[in-house]
Amino acid sequence: MATAATMELYEDTPGIVLLRSAPDALHVGSLSLLQPTEGEWLARTAEGVAPVRRGDLLVVRGREPVEVTGSRGKPEALLFHAPPSWVLRAEGLRRRSTQEGDELPRLEPAGGELAKEAGRMLLEGWLRSRRDLGTDDLDETTRHLALLSLARRARTALAEPATCGSRSPARRKGELLRALDALGERPAEDWSIGSFARDLGVSVRHASRLFRHEMGRSFHEYLINLRIERAKKLLANTSLSITDVAMNAGWGSLSHFNSTFRRRVGMTPSAYRDVNWGSR
Repeated sequence: MATAATMELYEDTPGIVLLRSAPDALHVGSLSLLQPTEGEWLARTAEGVAPVRRGDLLVVRGREPVEVTGSRGKPEALLFHAPPSWVLRAEGLRRRSTQEGDELPRLEPAGGELAKEAGRMLLEGWLRSRRDLGTDDLDETTRHLALLSLARRARTALAEPATCGSRSPARRKGELLRALDALGERPAEDWSIGSFARDLGVSVRHASRLFRHEMGRSFHEYLINLRIERAKKLLANTSLSITDVAMNAGWGSLSHFNSTFRRRVGMTPSAYRDVNWGSR
């Protein structure tokens, strides 16, 4: 049974181990390739939780580790792990490191060429180490470099997490609209993608992606329109100064408010007030 302590054996050198479901979750990072051979595993990231099933290939390339736990059946998985120092030497200091923050986890599906190729290399490497077949250092290093190259080829996004984003379309849309209603009831200074994400119970990145998918526009664009609508109501129904209207609608700059309002509405805030006073 592999535990977190087992992974310490591979802090300085790359290696392949067989994982079996353990009481504690394992955190894999740096450069790691995990392929279940039995059962199902769960990969937990900042985005949420995604299943990794038999034959799938989970590729972890970024700075943030991914927490994996056994889920169904009798989970087993082969894991290739390469520490940052080895990866830097392998790729060359002038090339991009796998530790860069934009490297998101990937999940290549079972049956795909990449998953099958990785499976062959992982199984061969693990069997050779178990049977003491006399694998020399060059042969082992060649295999590790091939796995590094394979990890770089992975492009399939990690499956949608088992959070708000994985529910039925109708329920997901309803949750999103309720979160937007709650956002609109708050003071303008609290209008942010962070507040929206907290109401949904997902990460900021996932909230942004979910909003664009469901609404067909960016959250930033929605926020500008929300501020414009708040400003319209204040202009038409209060005697607040233009500066106070701008502040109450979430603008920190009067000039930015004036230029944005004129571009979006077709007239200045003062002109809008003259035309619409008492109409809203």
